[in-house]
Parts: sequence; structure tokens; C-alpha cells
Amino acid sequence: MLAPCLKESLSKEEMASQPSPTQSTSLKLTRAIREGIENVQESPIVPRMAPRLQRLVPMFAGNYDVHSCIHAHWATMSIRRLERQLGVESDPEIEKTCSWVLERLVGSKVVGTTDSCNPFACGTNGMSQVEALEDGLDFFDEMFEVPYGLAWFALMLEETRRVMEQMMAEGKRWKRGEEDVVRRVRSKSIRMLVRYLDAMPFPEKPTPTLELEKDSNVPHQPFIGTHQSWLFAYFLTILAVDPSVDEKLDVQLNQKGTRNVRAALVDMYASRVAPVREEIRVNPVRLGRDFLYLPALLAIVERVLTRTNRFTDLGLGTAEGEKYPLDDGMRWEWPLITGLHDSHGGGFGAMRVWPYAFDGMSDLDRRKIFEERMETVMTERADLWGGGPLQGIGEGEDGNYGPMFIATGHWVPQFIWMGIWASHGFV
Repeated sequence: MLAPCLKESLSKEEMASQPSPTQSTSLKLTRAIREGIENVQESPIVPRMAPRLQRLVPMFAGNYDVHSCIHAHWATMSIRRLERQLGVESDPEIEKTCSWVLERLVGSKVVGTTDSCNPFACGTNGMSQVEALEDGLDFFDEMFEVPYGLAWFALMLEETRRVMEQMMAEGKRWKRGEEDVVRRVRSKSIRMLVRYLDAMPFPEKPTPTLELEKDSNVPHQPFIGTHQSWLFAYFLTILAVDPSVDEKLDVQLNQKGTRNVRAALVDMYASRVAPVREEIRVNPVRLGRDFLYLPALLAIVERVLTRTNRFTDLGLGTAEGEKYPLDDGMRWEWPLITGLHDSHGGGFGAMRVWPYAFDGMSDLDRRKIFEERMETVMTERADLWGGGPLQGIGEGEDGNYGPMFIATGHWVPQFIWMGIWASHGFV
């Protein structure tokens, strides 16, 4: 699918040479993601969850872990909304999956009934889906669901809001209160995130815990590249805001009083990120279970801040800024995954594509890089994103949990979709 601005800049001859909208890719990812949501199986993670967090499981029990199931719901709605927004007629299966996900999120089934898929308050009779969605927000205070799971939750609710509005414009009517509660819980989750980001340090300068990081030959890294990353939570938060609805969204911050959330996020970039951007930009080292490629994450954060409509009204401008390097000093390839011990390499590979995807809206060379790498992963490396329940991965250092789905299939498709969304400027 071509970005709108790229459609306008190319000649008719160039347009004719461009690929048609990648409906097949959208459909492949939708199928893989829905399979993940429905793949509710015994997970070694769930027994270790604190009891409060286990109450999330009835809704987000698929995709091996809670946060992956949350961003699976986000992706299925995002696929449908983006295709409709670009004038693409979605495949009926994509439409059906999006409607199914929306019913899971904002449906009116009563909690406690046998067919209820209520997200949080399983077993609490008399509470509707939407009421439980709001009630459950307070449970994002266990393990690593803060900030990672909470940030995905906020982005999922922003997508829910947008796709519900899109469907309303198409004639869909929602039951009374459903749209209001989505907006309310979305605002609450964004406030929680902004307070968290304001309170936590960046760079994080974590204490080395992995054996690899304890090795004296490996320099200690000041930034986190896993679920506790401040910068990734910041990235998802700036994607979740919308100036059309957040102009007056304020948050109470410690020692700073009441601030507008968008202004607070811009200030965080200036005070936290900008002073260390060179350190981030030259920090491609992947340690242990890292799945975040920090130079690409920095690049895409700066593009969201300066080249989308989320913050430009605050005086950040629309300058293109420094280009993400064509040669970032590391040989690029979709990583070979052999087990759980190296499964996070899938995210490392996917994230390195995101800046090329975004820049490809106006730069055909970068568009080519993005499309070539997407073609490789979609046609030759289905093991990274389409691992079904029967595809074994062998036994890694974490033990053999069976399917490739557990290693990469439950989360990499959503990271691939983030790159496709980036290729359209995160509209």
C-alpha cells in the first residue's frame, strides 16, 4: 500500500511500476494474529503471575502472554482501519476479525456467563464488557506490564476509538456508553503512562543481571532494550495521543503540577532524550534478550514528533531531520531463530526496518529497502511470524515449549505491522 503523499509525488509511469496494495500481506498477518489470540494454552508464564495480574488472563489469555495479546488486538483493528482510510476494500476475513476483536473489547456480554470474554473481571456477575474494561485498568501494576503492557493497552484503546469512529461514519451504531468508556479508559491509561515516564529515570542505567552483561569484556549499557525500556514506552505513548481529542487532556505530575499531556511529552524529549541522542544513535549493541534496536527506535520517535500531526502544532516543525543511515554499521538480516533463548532477535530485525518504512513515503530508495526486506520476511521467513502450533523449534536453553509460535509467532507479526503502518506515516 502506498502512502498518500507518495501517491501524489510519483508520476503516472512510476505509479504504474509500484506494487498494488498489499492486501495479501495484510490478510496473512491478520490470520496469523487471530490464530495467536485464539491460541490459549498452558503457559509457563501464567503460574508466575501475581494474582492481581492473573485477572487479565480471561480476555488476554492468548498469544502466550498478556502484553502480546493486547498488541494483537491493536494490530487487527489497525489493519482494517488503515486499509479503509486508504480506500482499500478490505478482505471479508479482515473485516470479520476486526468485528470479532471489537466484540471482545466493547461487547455487552455479562461477566460470569460461560461465553463471556470479559477482559478483567472474570467471575464478577453483573458487569458488562465495557465496565470491566475500565475496572481492569488498575491491574497494570504487576511485573513488567508497566510500562510495556500498559503502553500497548493505551495504543490499543486509541485504535479502538479510531476504528469505532470510522465504523460510525460508515453507518455502524454502538450501544450507549460503549464509545464513551473507551475514550475515558484511554485517557486514564495515557495519564498513567505520562506519570510513569515523568517519575522514572532515563537513561535507565540498569544494574547488570544477564550473564552476558556481567562479562567484563562486554561494556555495560546505559539503556534498556527489553520490556522495561523507557524509550519504547515513550514511543507507544506519543503514538497513542491525538491533538483532536487531547488538546485539553491534563495530568498531575509530581513537583510539576498540572500539565497538558502532549506538552509534557514534548518536554520529556527535550530534557531526557535530546541530551543523550548521540549515545542512543551509536548504540546498536544487542545484549541477552534485547529485542529493541535503539538507533531505529530513536529515529522513529523523532519522526513521530516532527513529521506527524500529533505534535507539530506545538512548534516542533515538520523538518525531515537527520536521516537514519542506509548503512547503520551492522549487517542486516532477518535473524535465525533456534529457540526461546534467541527468539527476541525477531524484534531486533523488524524494528530496524521501521525508519526506512517511514522515510519511504518520500524517498524511493528507502522505500525499496523497506519493501525488499518485507518481501523477504513474508515469503522466505514465515517461521518468524507464521509459526503454527505444530511447528517445533527444538529445545533451547529455556526448555522446549513446543511451537515456534511461542518463540516468535505470538508477537513478531505485530512488529511487522508496525513497520507497514510506519510506511504510511502512522496515519
